[in-house]
Amino acid sequence: MKKLLVALLLLFGSSVQAVPDEMDQKIMQLLFNAELSQADSLINHQIAAQPDNPKYYFLKAHFSFYSRYFSQTNVPRDSVLQVIVSAAEKAVELGKKLEKTTETKFILGSSYGLLSRAYIMQQELWDGYWAGIDSRSLLEEVIEENPEYYDAYIGLGVIHYYPSRLTGFRAFLAWLGGMSGDREKGLHYFEIAATQGDLLKLEAYFILGTMYRYLEGDFQQAEKYLGWLAEHFPDNRFIATQYSQVRLSKMVEEQGVEFLVAGIDSLREVYAINNSGVLNIMAYNFMGRELYDQALPLFELNIKLYPDQANPYDSISECLVNMNRNEKAIEYARIGLEKLPADSTINEDFRNNLKELMETRLKDLGAQPNI
Repeated sequence: MKKLLVALLLLFGSSVQAVPDEMDQKIMQLLFNAELSQADSLINHQIAAQPDNPKYYFLKAHFSFYSRYFSQTNVPRDSVLQVIVSAAEKAVELGKKLEKTTETKFILGSSYGLLSRAYIMQQELWDGYWAGIDSRSLLEEVIEENPEYYDAYIGLGVIHYYPSRLTGFRAFLAWLGGMSGDREKGLHYFEIAATQGDLLKLEAYFILGTMYRYLEGDFQQAEKYLGWLAEHFPDNRFIATQYSQVRLSKMVEEQGVEFLVAGIDSLREVYAINNSGVLNIMAYNFMGRELYDQALPLFELNIKLYPDQANPYDSISECLVNMNRNEKAIEYARIGLEKLPADSTINEDFRNNLKELMETRLKDLGAQPNI
């Protein structure tokens, strides 16, 4: 494995200082240990002391993007996204005024990357893809100038990996922007950032852990990355829960669904089965491999544990369609629609999405929403 051999000069006046320094590392450590008020305070102090330095606005946007996972308080999603956009736009505004050093390009490219993600989450798809194009262009220049600037690979990993998972209109927009996606390259870039990165090493570990769990269904790899984070940041309850749940998923893979169904009363607390998403992820992993007989008992257990939530009914209905058990699929879709109005665990966007999914499924099956 190559060592990081980048010799960075401290830059003054018209360029951004080399990153990361001791303060940057401290901010990242506090963020991933869920010491959020301390991390935010340090960032705000640096912004006040160096108001023309784009790096700290980038760190503010980065902090806001990840603190929404780690916070124990319920901050409105729209408010968080607005902070991310505001801070990243300020970083871009300031960065454009500076000499285009490799470090400045890294800050600009990374800030555009955060803007892209935030815009897409706000459903501003065109803005999101244009910001993604700017991010890719700048970060590619960084690694062309210095292939060992390993932190730059994480932004390129996002640009290559996630478009490969898109479908429909979002995939079309990505294609228009030249971002058709390359899953293998994206994974490789994330791993470079995780093993050799500096400032964004922890972000790379987090992305890999959650990506392997939710998108790849590779629980062994997810356990590797989340386990490392859980060991190094024991005060982060979100990471601890993710690690616990992925260990359970791996056990179910190895010991079978019956192990979980039979032992749910004891396993539920030990492995933090505290929402319907935990079993849904496991079940969809089986369903994605067409192992419907393994997926169905998990969906049934999910309904037993969370009878008032709409999403488990939609999920089991989808599974039953794949099993050609259409009458039962219709029954569960109708129940899911009945549960939707009173389900307090989901936001309005997800509620509307579920409604559309279940109504479309019923229509495709030649049934009406209500008997």
